[in-house]
Order: sequence, then C-alpha cells, then structure tokens
Amino acid sequence: RLIVVADLQNASGQTPVGTISGHVTSPTRGALAGVTVSVTGGGSATTDASGAYSIANVNIGPRTVTVSDVPSGCSAPASQSTTVQNGVTSTLDFSVTCAEQVGTVTGSIKDQNGAGVSGVQVVVTPTGGSAQPGVNTDASVACRPRNE
Repeated sequence: RLIVVADLQNASGQTPVGTISGHVTSPTRGALAGVTVSVTGGGSATTDASGAYSIANVNIGPRTVTVSDVPSGCSAPASQSTTVQNGVTSTLDFSVTCAEQVGTVTGSIKDQNGAGVSGVQVVVTPTGGSAQPGVNTDASVACRPRNE
C-alpha cells in the first residue's frame, strides 16, 4: 500500500499562486487596448492602452493562455502555454495579425486671415501605428495623404 501526502500550501499558509502578464500588440496597429486575455483554470484580464495585461493569483502548474475580443479586422493569435510557479510572474506576449487600415484624410491649412497656406507638410500617424509619408499642401491648399 502506498500513501501519498501533499502539502498544498506554501510557508505562509496560503495556496501557492503566481502571476501571468505581458502585452498584446499588432505590427500594423501597435498596442491593442480592450483585448481579453484568459488563463485555463480561471482568471482573465483586459489589456490597457499600452496593450498590457496582468492576471494575478493563478494557481501553480501548467496553464494555457488565450486571447479574445480582438479588434475588427484582426485575428486572435494561437494560445500559449506556460507553467506557473509560486510567487513568480510568467511573461507571455502576444502578436496579433491585423489587416492594414486604409483611409483618406482631407482638409486644409489656413492662416489667421482664412487664406490658404501652401507648402505645409502634413504627416498622418494612426493611433498605435507609425507615421505615414508626409505630403505638402498644394496651391489650392488641398491636403490628401493616402495610405494605400
């Protein structure tokens, strides 16, 4: 006969737990806010404006972490596995594939008297993205940078 005894508490008398944290980003959109990150066995978090998340009090042992509620035009990445250790933070970063956002920005640049100003460089930087090539306003003060 085999008798197994296990102490499922750490020295402080609490159940051993760890933390899983990281970032959810997209190469085309940058940090993704409002994305849900969940761990098997319970626990989830929503990413903040910098794409960061943290799930505390995760029971130790093997865990699978998934991403959901990604923005429209994006695909959730594959789940990742980690082993949570007592008192340790496991870092899992996710890269989300998103379709390139395309749009047109139009407007005009005017001086304090309402007259059009030509030769002004306009640079468009989408939220979470990188600056697009600048364009100069023309004689008619049209400003139409395009990202196609």
